[in-house]
Amino acid sequence: MLAEATIGICNRIHAVIALAGLGVPSVAIGTDTRLLTVETLNLPYVYVKEATVEKLEDALQNLVTSRKQQRERLLTLQEQTWAQYIDVVENASRCPTFS
Repeated sequence: MLAEATIGICNRIHAVIALAGLGVPSVAIGTDTRLLTVETLNLPYVYVKEATVEKLEDALQNLVTSRKQQRERLLTLQEQTWAQYIDVVENASRCPTFS
């Protein structure tokens, strides 16, 4: 059901990350440095004390208009990240310490 979502608005950082992995762009509302994770994904976020209807509407509207490009970007990022993880594990398994 989530994979069929168009965009999201979440107050849980892990929900934003999960949706991004499915190619669904989201706006995060948060209270601490975990918002930097969302920034790393190049997705919009708002600190809870600075959240206004206008800020959230603007962020959501931007995602709606760029949804297709955001989806492609997020899915490409997911593929690149998996490839990096595989490389790290393969290189670690060749390390003499593990032999």
